[in-house]
Amino acid sequence: MSFLARIILKKGLIEKKQLNKVILQQIITGKRLGRILIENKILEEEILGNALADRYGIPNVPSSVYKTDIPPVYPELMNNFPIFPFKLSGKTLHTAFLDPSDRATTAKLTYKTGKIIKPYVIPEAVLLKIYEKNNITVPEKLFYPTELTEKIDSIPHAAEKLKTVKYPKEVRDILIGAAELIIGSPLLFILYNNRLELWGGRGLQINTKKSKLFSPVVDGGGFYIGKPQVGEDDKNIYNYLGKQKTPSTIYLFPIVLKNRTVNILYGERKRGREKGVGELINLTQQVPVVYEKLLKEKWKKIKK
Repeated sequence: MSFLARIILKKGLIEKKQLNKVILQQIITGKRLGRILIENKILEEEILGNALADRYGIPNVPSSVYKTDIPPVYPELMNNFPIFPFKLSGKTLHTAFLDPSDRATTAKLTYKTGKIIKPYVIPEAVLLKIYEKNNITVPEKLFYPTELTEKIDSIPHAAEKLKTVKYPKEVRDILIGAAELIIGSPLLFILYNNRLELWGGRGLQINTKKSKLFSPVVDGGGFYIGKPQVGEDDKNIYNYLGKQKTPSTIYLFPIVLKNRTVNILYGERKRGREKGVGELINLTQQVPVVYEKLLKEKWKKIKK
């Protein structure tokens, strides 16, 4: 759970059940948590700004600034940086950032303007309104890194590859290859009887009756995101991965064939890659169709 999520939960600004829905929406859409909270009218802009101020330990932009028509100082800078330079006081340039901890951007602004940068934090939804109000093109590639976009765009190619597979092993290779772009430590398990066995991994087996980690999806549950609950056998996974401690957030993608979970793709949250999880969900949902096709081809060969 992010710092911002913890803060708004601790302040009682949102209920845990509602927050879980928002986080899932964040995963699927790739939008920032704060933007979803404002778009869904869960939090007002000023309240979110205060929460972000607590998150970063610096002031948020006063609502009196963005609720009026104060023009930006150095508007040309906003084409290259997701910022709002809203006030110049002598040698000090008061500037709102999406991420005020980004020291590299602060250094570049100091160099370009010759001013001392005083950072503030601003919600993304508010900043986007300021861009629109001042007819400034939003630097999308800076809001969403190009590298990540390219990786997400490559997943549909994996979906095309799935349509041409001839052997089950190819399914595993395609899934793991795509998963590695989006999640950390991806593992694909085969589920049969009461046992999960790592596909392609020697000796790693999980007894589902002794597992808390996989229980949300073993019995045909949907996609899971959350804190891992580690059972007796689940420790084998982290021993296998050589980890000293469990991750804060994991993903479980069940693959269901004929109302029965046959595979589970395990992964850990990789910060900055959340936008691609929705594409990965779509990819895993196409696997049962491939299995059906392979089964039909197998039966044809048997009948011959």
